[in-house]
Amino acid sequence: MENNILLHATGINKQFSGVPVLKDVELSINKGEVHALMGENGAGKSTLIKIITGVYTKDSGQIFIEGKPVEINSRQDARNCGISVIYQELSLIPALTVVENIFLGQEIKRRGFLDKKEMRRRVKELIDKYEFDINPDTVVQSLGMAKRQLIEILKALSMDAKLIIMDEPTSALSAAESEKLFETIRGLRDKGTSILYISHRLEEVYKLSDRLTVMRDGEIVGVLTKEEITPAKVMRMMIGREVKQIKDTSKKKIFKDNVLEVKNLAFKNILKDVSFKAYGGEILGIGGLVGSGRTELIRCIYGAE
Repeated sequence: MENNILLHATGINKQFSGVPVLKDVELSINKGEVHALMGENGAGKSTLIKIITGVYTKDSGQIFIEGKPVEINSRQDARNCGISVIYQELSLIPALTVVENIFLGQEIKRRGFLDKKEMRRRVKELIDKYEFDINPDTVVQSLGMAKRQLIEILKALSMDAKLIIMDEPTSALSAAESEKLFETIRGLRDKGTSILYISHRLEEVYKLSDRLTVMRDGEIVGVLTKEEITPAKVMRMMIGREVKQIKDTSKKKIFKDNVLEVKNLAFKNILKDVSFKAYGGEILGIGGLVGSGRTELIRCIYGAE
């Protein structure tokens, strides 16, 4: 097995109630790479991740860490192998400080008492090493989502994680916060940490990943290098057929006597001079980044604000 491979899973099979959900899956992640994992809902991504992190046990197959066979049957087994996972729903306790969250459940004690000074020193050392803009004494509830993501990463690094699995990490982040996260991921990669990045957003995968593994119906259907990643190719691999653009030639009836009109709507310092019309017989989409005012707009229209 190549010296550069951190994790190699081969022949992984898993069934639930006799229904196969993983079929001879093979996944290799190199040291110091961002490896993306994509597939439609139900493709088997979550099951594979849960096997790698010890939530589920595999029916058959083998996992190697740095060339050595390992058995991962619990989360502690995964931690002992240097594997940590960050889910969409963060596991932080808002009322605790950064240091308290990072060492939650693995506190350092001295003569029966918490060694707060040593825990803070170790967290500060990690923050300095990875150049994170975080104060170790800050209470988590005062921080935004992007900073909370960094704390989850620090938590993984405090357990000497060689592989950090990130499951849809930008789902609650704005564009600016996502960019900061991407910078952090690149920094981790440059310092030798491997990242398994799970996302439905192809633009993120193309921007970040060194390689991409695509799953469909519980099987691996291909591994692409960064240069090989194109939207059409990835979509074809994910759904198993060419995606054709179909022109909608049907005429839709618009009921202009049935209209919701919003004129010059303002709310606090969030909404400024918002105007639009929504006619009967049409679907009007409202898009925007986190914090752009979409929720406040709907609450104002409905009367909740």
